[in-house]
Amino acid sequence: MKLKKTSILFMLLPLCIFFTACSKENDNAPKQSENIIDFEQGNMNFTEGAGEQTFSFTTNTAWVVSVASTRNGEAPWCTVAPTSGNAGSHTIKVTTTPNETYDDRSVTVTLKAGAEVKSFVVSQKQKDALLLTNDKFEVDQAGGTVTVEVKSNVSYTAIIGEECKDWIKESNSTRALSATTKSYTVAMNEDGKKREGSIIFSDGSLTETVHIYQAGGSIILLSQNDCHVSASGEEITVELRSNCDYEVVMPSVDWIKETMTRGMSSHTLHYTVAPNDSYDGRKAEIIYRDKSDNNIADTLTILQAQKDAIIISEKEVKVGSEGGTVEVKIDANVDFEMQLPDVEWISETSTRGLSTHKKYLKIAENTGETSRTAEVVFKNTTSGIEETLTVSQSAKGKRVKVHVEKPGTLSDYITESDKYTIEELEVSGNLGGLDIALICDMAGRKREHAFGTNGVLKRLDMSKATIIGDGEYYVYGNWGGPQVIYSYPKDNVIGDHMFASTKLESIVLPDNVTEIEYDAFSICHELSNVAIPDGVKRIGQFSFSSTPKLKSITIPRSMNTIEESAFAHADGLTNIRIPGNIKAIEDGAFYGCKNLTSITIENGLGNIGSSVFYECKNLERIVLPESVSSIGGSCFSGCDNLSYIKMPTALYAFDDVFSHCSGLKNVVIPEGVTAIGHHFFGYCTNLESISFPNTLNKIGSRVFASCTSLSGRIEIPTSVSSMGGACFLGCHDITLSIPAKLVCENGYLYGDNMSLELVNDGTTSIAPEAFSGWSGLVSITMPNCITSIGENAFSGTGLKEVTIPNSVTTVMYGTFMGCKNLVKIDIPNSVTVIGGGAFSGCGITEIEIPNSVTVIGGSAFAGCGNLTEIEIPNSVMSIGGDCFSNCNSLQNITIPGRLLAGENVLRQCTGLKHFTIPEGTEVIGRGCFRNCTALESIDIPNTVTTIEGDAFHNCTSLRSVTIPNSVKTVGASFYGCSNLSDIKVPDHLYETSIFSGTGITDITVPEGTTAVGGFTDCTKLTSITFPEGVKALSDFSGCSSLRAIDIPDGVSVIGLGLFEHCTKLTKVTIPSSVVSLGSFAFHECSSLTHIVIPNHVATIGGFAFADCPLTSVTLGSGVTSIEELAFHNAPIRQLRCYAVVPPKLPGVVNGSFSADLVKGATLYVPAGTGMAYSESDWKIYFENIVEMEE
Repeated sequence: MKLKKTSILFMLLPLCIFFTACSKENDNAPKQSENIIDFEQGNMNFTEGAGEQTFSFTTNTAWVVSVASTRNGEAPWCTVAPTSGNAGSHTIKVTTTPNETYDDRSVTVTLKAGAEVKSFVVSQKQKDALLLTNDKFEVDQAGGTVTVEVKSNVSYTAIIGEECKDWIKESNSTRALSATTKSYTVAMNEDGKKREGSIIFSDGSLTETVHIYQAGGSIILLSQNDCHVSASGEEITVELRSNCDYEVVMPSVDWIKETMTRGMSSHTLHYTVAPNDSYDGRKAEIIYRDKSDNNIADTLTILQAQKDAIIISEKEVKVGSEGGTVEVKIDANVDFEMQLPDVEWISETSTRGLSTHKKYLKIAENTGETSRTAEVVFKNTTSGIEETLTVSQSAKGKRVKVHVEKPGTLSDYITESDKYTIEELEVSGNLGGLDIALICDMAGRKREHAFGTNGVLKRLDMSKATIIGDGEYYVYGNWGGPQVIYSYPKDNVIGDHMFASTKLESIVLPDNVTEIEYDAFSICHELSNVAIPDGVKRIGQFSFSSTPKLKSITIPRSMNTIEESAFAHADGLTNIRIPGNIKAIEDGAFYGCKNLTSITIENGLGNIGSSVFYECKNLERIVLPESVSSIGGSCFSGCDNLSYIKMPTALYAFDDVFSHCSGLKNVVIPEGVTAIGHHFFGYCTNLESISFPNTLNKIGSRVFASCTSLSGRIEIPTSVSSMGGACFLGCHDITLSIPAKLVCENGYLYGDNMSLELVNDGTTSIAPEAFSGWSGLVSITMPNCITSIGENAFSGTGLKEVTIPNSVTTVMYGTFMGCKNLVKIDIPNSVTVIGGGAFSGCGITEIEIPNSVTVIGGSAFAGCGNLTEIEIPNSVMSIGGDCFSNCNSLQNITIPGRLLAGENVLRQCTGLKHFTIPEGTEVIGRGCFRNCTALESIDIPNTVTTIEGDAFHNCTSLRSVTIPNSVKTVGASFYGCSNLSDIKVPDHLYETSIFSGTGITDITVPEGTTAVGGFTDCTKLTSITFPEGVKALSDFSGCSSLRAIDIPDGVSVIGLGLFEHCTKLTKVTIPSSVVSLGSFAFHECSSLTHIVIPNHVATIGGFAFADCPLTSVTLGSGVTSIEELAFHNAPIRQLRCYAVVPPKLPGVVNGSFSADLVKGATLYVPAGTGMAYSESDWKIYFENIVEMEE
């Protein structure tokens, strides 16, 4: 680090002295006007660190303190506060920052008050420094001189480090901030290794260090370069001296292993040389070299001798039962002799020298049933080197005994030519995976499961054999799955798939076997006999599944579980004993054993899984011991011949346990059983009776579904707290005594022709839709504990008669709706409300409504087509709409008059012919007698004030009616009464639409009438006479027999569609009082050929004369516009228009006239207007425009 050289300090000193002198002179000068009082501050001095001092003064005027600017625009290192104020005494704080430079520094502080100025100097000491121009030196191995330049303004010392005092010389120090050159001599490095030294410069607080590094020379030296090792191998040690970083290059051989410990001087290296099993010597080199210079290296050569050997061409020789000659080739580099076993069927010979020799062994024929083995030994008696030849000879015939000492060697005793001829095999000794694979090959299955063989092995005795887990798989395949699975043997275990899919007929398992695993004998279609040792603790899943000829099996007493599907589809089994040590039988264990006729289960068994005996079709009886606590779903399902069952008392049964057991006739469920699962006896078509215990608390759904022989009376005990739906689906002719709580929430038992007797258990209500839709329910007896029957509770059932208990107050909406077979019902006097639709659609012919009833809801008896008469008591205060609608057979009804105000009360009662409205009736409601087509007469009392619309709509048999004067309000009440031609009405009703749709033929409107009401669709009306004074007409549309009409003078408006569809109207007289002719006024008056529009009509509405066969039309002078399609489809030939200004037409689209029909017609217009009409839209329709004479 270099320091700046500056002379500013020396330049400032004279100025500071000058200002100080001036200040003193000013202090001694005469004081004319003193503004600064009590100011005694001299110069301030600060150390190099941050500092703070104060000075004080008094002024009699405002004042300012300032600090002179620092040089070169640097940030100020000296500041004062405060910097200004008013008259008075003040203390000012002077603050300095640390001086990081290597020079002293100063600045002037000035106080000014009025015209008076005072100053002083603030000085700060420089930072001490000790600096080196270079702190690191690299010196080669030969040594040399190192020069260090030191800059310092403090006294210091230079100390050479202890580790290098003998090879670096020490120099003197200096003072003041000046540059000093120090020299040091570095001696030659004779040690050869790199070394490091240091020189420390320090004044006690400041320290700088110079580091000196000297290089050394590289050395790599082995204590030996050759190492000789015997064939047996050994550990060798090599000494290595090195002062460099080196690497070891090992040879590419696997018979030398390195273990190395290294330092920076002497090293001991260890290597292990493996035995040489070859018959040649071998050599390898290990190279040690400098990592940075490959030329610096040393090499260790390891030489190992070859092995002495006797080598025969084959270790084992397999000979067929017929015998023969065996050639043996021997290679040796030592003397040897051949030692034969003490047998008569092998000859002896010998040789000498490291050469290839041949020996011939004569093997005699093996006429026995047992294979045989002997060993021939080739041996050097001096060194003990030897080789052994094993000669194995198979037995002759279809029955063979073999002892296998070493796992995997069974093939030594059974040749390729013999393996597919052996039918019976007795094997002892140790069997591994390859041995099992060979046995299966002999029994018709290859090691690859998907392929079969020609093997004929039928009988296998392994009782004296031991299965060894030797790591060799005996079969592989995907077994129907996506991945290939390899199966390996385990000690004393008949493993997964071990003998699956073979042709074995019988097998005796090893005495020491403890487990039979998954699928071990599955799909052995010929297997009929298996001897399982007593020590077997487990028979795995599917172990003997699909073995249709297996006739018997003894379950060992060492087991506690029969696993899933272990004997499924073992069709040959006829009987089975489950010993008491078995605690559980898992799902499907004997599934589909169709020839199984009897099962003996000893006490001790606890759990029987699902489908265990499913479709064991010949099983006749089953006795379950008391130890059985649970039976899984479908356990005995499909056992067609099962006729007797005895269940334990503590049984918990799942679903479908005895379903489809068509042989069952009578079942007693014992006391202690608490639950029966879903479909428990479903489809037991010959089941005739069932007895339940008082301990039962749960019955599942469809328990007796399709038990078609079950009939008579059945009692469900009151202990049952829950019962599933459709329990008796498909059953018929059952009377069921059942606690009310079981069915009042959901009564879907679904039996046919079924009667229910609800037992009083305190249940108070039957839930909405509880029995809805159950058409097989024909009778129900409800106890008095029932106080409420929910909506639609019995709707759509097959009930024939019902007695509602007198504890019920309300028959809710739709309670018996759609019970078409219900012909009798007793309603108690406790009922006050009959809800809407309560009996709609029932088959009742009569019903008595008690006088306790106050409300009958809408459609309560609607659609009761067999009901002929009914009396509504006076207690009923309100009745809903459509209450008796569609009661087609109803002929007599007694009803309080006030109730007829309801809407459609007697609608479509087509059997009703005569009816007298009761005295006191005020309102006949909308549609009250609508579609009562047989109604011939009706008597309306003079208490009636209102007849609402459609009250007698479509009463086509009604011919006359008298409306009393009391009626003030009436609608189109008789619309559709096409034969009603005699209507006597008060004069004030002519303004209404009472005549609309009737069969009236002519009418004379009484004097004094000013407005005539509607005659809509009076299709038989031929004439009408109006009195003077009529001002308004309502509606004559559809009066298709009306031929002429003189519209009364005084009528001003012909409204919308007033005479529309009057198809026989030929003459119309429109008075001059008419000012407006509305849309569709004469639309489709298909007989009207000419019309005269009076002068006061201004507008002719759209479609006003559309589809009329008009040929002549006269328009008055007041017409100003003719709206669209007004004369559409009118074949006008002559039109006289008296309007001076052509009336406005809407244009071509939707025009007032049909251009094609008026083509060639003549338009007559007022004189002088022809040009105007020719230039208007009229020209579009009329080419012949003729001006009329004035």
